[in-house]
Amino acid sequence: MPEKELITLIEQVYGVPIKYGNQCQQLSIEVLKQTGDYISFQTLRRFFGFISSTTKPSTSTLNTLSKFCGFRHFSEFCDSLTIKKSITDSFIFNHYNIPLRNEEDLNYHYVCRNMARMMYDNLALIEQNSTFLSTSGVAQEYFFERFVFIDHLNNPIYRRALLQYKKGKNTVGGKVFIDTILFLADYLSSNKIGKIPLSINLQNLPQLHPFLQARLIGTLLIGNTYENQELLELAFDYAEQQKNADESNHHFPFFHWMMADYFITVKMFEEAFTLIEEAKKEDTLQPTGWLETGYHETFDLLHAICLEALGQQEEAKESFDKIKKENFHFIFHRYFSIRYLNLKKKLFNMLSAEEETELSDLYFKTKFKYLV
Repeated sequence: MPEKELITLIEQVYGVPIKYGNQCQQLSIEVLKQTGDYISFQTLRRFFGFISSTTKPSTSTLNTLSKFCGFRHFSEFCDSLTIKKSITDSFIFNHYNIPLRNEEDLNYHYVCRNMARMMYDNLALIEQNSTFLSTSGVAQEYFFERFVFIDHLNNPIYRRALLQYKKGKNTVGGKVFIDTILFLADYLSSNKIGKIPLSINLQNLPQLHPFLQARLIGTLLIGNTYENQELLELAFDYAEQQKNADESNHHFPFFHWMMADYFITVKMFEEAFTLIEEAKKEDTLQPTGWLETGYHETFDLLHAICLEALGQQEEAKESFDKIKKENFHFIFHRYFSIRYLNLKKKLFNMLSAEEETELSDLYFKTKFKYLV
């Protein structure tokens, strides 16, 4: 039904799912702000099903909500469903049915990145194609695994797709991947340590990809499941292994970057700083292809965060001034923008009114209320 599709799109534009009737009050304000048209709190409650009603939404209500989502009216929204679904679904299906034969084919990677960006901006496309995406071996790797939408981890559409991927992949690595990133999202949303999933244990560590090794160790650090010293030794041992490995396909210390972010999350700044400094000694930090787009800036940000936390204010400011927030990769732009703005507040004791509004909006959209 078009109304159901419209609800999905409204939640996406609004930034959060509408789970409770009282959320409709703020949504009414946002709709008025964006469209200039007023829809009452009660009308929205009926539209979202919080109040039983035997009447269908009025044409005026549907037109205004469609305008909120970027369309001229409800008819244009309905037309777009038929046209876009047919063309876009075919495009997605045909793309991920092309197996990659050459790992160095950057053109293929660029297309995958553009495809991911399209779905990042329109999560309804993921929902429409989730069965195919979660079971296609190419899509599993070149969509879910290579482009993890950190910013959307608390969005119900994306979470459903991740769980479908987990079921479709059905490997230890796939389970660790989903269990660790959703654990992190829940922790940053509630500041509470949830139950550690069975997949997240040290027995699985040796067989995992380096990215997942960092996520597994980081999750155990958050969960206080093992002695910190044991986990620290593992983190630095695996970091050393990555440094000595043949990294001919890329020149960015992903393990160090990810592990440092976990250390900062649990306020182990000295350990994060040491790991970053070790990585910076190597000649591995030059952009060399699609993988590194936007990662270097965030690695520099993590370095500046550590400098500030360790009392090196002037060095932190010098490092901070070189960071261009607009270059952060789209999959985690909101996540690291929160870190960026919080660091700026600590270094300069204030943010502009626009930056304060931006920070509040970022917390609202990601639900990462405890990310600092």
